[in-house]
Amino acid sequence: MQVEGGFLEALDLRFKKGLNVLIGGRGTGKSSINELIRYCLNIRGYSDEEDSNKSLEQALSVLQDGQVTLAIEDRGNDIAVTRSATSDPEGLDSSIVRPLIFSQKDVESVGLSVRGRLNIIDFFSPDSSVQKADERKRINQIQSLTTEISSLLREADQISDRLAGAESVRAELVRAEARLAEISKTSQQLDKKQKQLSALSSQSSALAVKAEVLRRTLETTMEDRDSFAKLEMFGFSIDEWRPGADKVDLLQNIRTKLRQAEKHVEETYNLLDEAVTEIETAIKNVEREKTPLEEQARTIRRDVEGRKEGAGAAARQLTGLREQVTQLDALKTVQTQKLVGPTAKARVNSYGGYQASDFIH
Repeated sequence: MQVEGGFLEALDLRFKKGLNVLIGGRGTGKSSINELIRYCLNIRGYSDEEDSNKSLEQALSVLQDGQVTLAIEDRGNDIAVTRSATSDPEGLDSSIVRPLIFSQKDVESVGLSVRGRLNIIDFFSPDSSVQKADERKRINQIQSLTTEISSLLREADQISDRLAGAESVRAELVRAEARLAEISKTSQQLDKKQKQLSALSSQSSALAVKAEVLRRTLETTMEDRDSFAKLEMFGFSIDEWRPGADKVDLLQNIRTKLRQAEKHVEETYNLLDEAVTEIETAIKNVEREKTPLEEQARTIRRDVEGRKEGAGAAARQLTGLREQVTQLDALKTVQTQKLVGPTAKARVNSYGGYQASDFIH
């Protein structure tokens, strides 16, 4: 411990590992050293709040404008912690093991109870720490073995429950094998229906192509019809002739031709409208022809899928039942190994020479 500045300027103390006791007359600085160590390491006292505040005030009055530095050896690491009256500790890590600092008043307070006195003695007793470590070790061993025994018992109950249904699983396996054999006989019927479905799908696809061509043609024809509808509605417009020096109407022939063109527009519109109606009728006929094919295909497809699903479900069930039977046979072996085999006995007797009865007791 080194102090620079303040009331204890140039103080340099070397402490021993373990217990250090400051002995001296009143006013020789024992409490000041204690409070500076506490202040530097940010350690609160063991008395009440009022005494803790007084301890802080004493440390600040002793330190004044100086600073205190503690050189600490913590689990093989050399650490330096410095603090002034106006700063937080520098170099102080939360993982550092703080020393126990007792003032005279703290010692007197702790010493008032028997438990307090014993705690102080136990803290500095190496035999006590060894005993406690050994006690914790034995407790952990007991807890570990107890947990393993409980786990084995639970596992044994689960295995017994599963093995209780072994015969019913084997009987179900026999029935599943018979069902799958019966389903396999219908494979020829399934192939025939699959061919029918393929033929219906081809016919339906061809009709769908026709319907799509008709729809595209209908869309184009309707656009053309709508264009001629506008011409029929508004006609062809031409400005009136306003004669000047020449009174002859030079646009008369043009007007005659435009009126003839309007008649052709009306005829074209009517033809396009008839074409739209015929295309719509053709689409309906194609759809009418395709509908029963699709319905027939759906019926066959449901039948085929149902047969396939039945075969698949039977095959999956058979596989699952065979796996269950294999697992149940393996469980019998596991039950023997875990509860009555040499492996279980070796685990029970592997804790420091203790017998299972010792731990259970």
